[in-house]
Amino acid sequence: MPDEPDDGDIFAPLTSPHPELDPATVAVEVAGIRSRVPRGRSGDALLSAELTREMVRLIGEGQTLDNAARMCGLRRTTLSKWLRQGQLDVEDDKDTAEGRLAWAVDEALSIQEAVLVRSTMRGTRTDAKLALEVLGRRRPADWAPATAEREDYRSSYARMSEGELRAEVHRLLGEGTPKPDDGG
Repeated sequence: MPDEPDDGDIFAPLTSPHPELDPATVAVEVAGIRSRVPRGRSGDALLSAELTREMVRLIGEGQTLDNAARMCGLRRTTLSKWLRQGQLDVEDDKDTAEGRLAWAVDEALSIQEAVLVRSTMRGTRTDAKLALEVLGRRRPADWAPATAEREDYRSSYARMSEGELRAEVHRLLGEGTPKPDDGG
């Protein structure tokens, strides 16, 4: 009989043969990240060089900005506030912790995107449809497929013959199929 998972192991059903993908291994990694990032009295992550390094490393691994923040134990609202202030500081040429964070995160995201686009574009040699789908999901404004405008129903009516138009009117009115026009 195979070993049964310990009732306390919430990750047991999610185990993976690849250690780096095993949820329990990732949970230990996240705990390690959170222990390295300085915290305030409330337990919230403090803005620090270590936090910036971890955010950049996680984004470099392919994590989204939101997930990197969660893995560091950082509230999204706090990160947004720091990034907004950091952008202003960079624009004003001020050297601040917020500015260094904003600059580093922006650079990490641009590198992440470049790596993703390059690897995806290399994949077009074997599977162009998959490549475009990945790019379209990642950046819909830039890569989503063009959608045909819905045809205006009036133009479809203009192309109908008189008999087709009469049948369509009856169909829309719920009157069933019209009797053939006897010419009168």
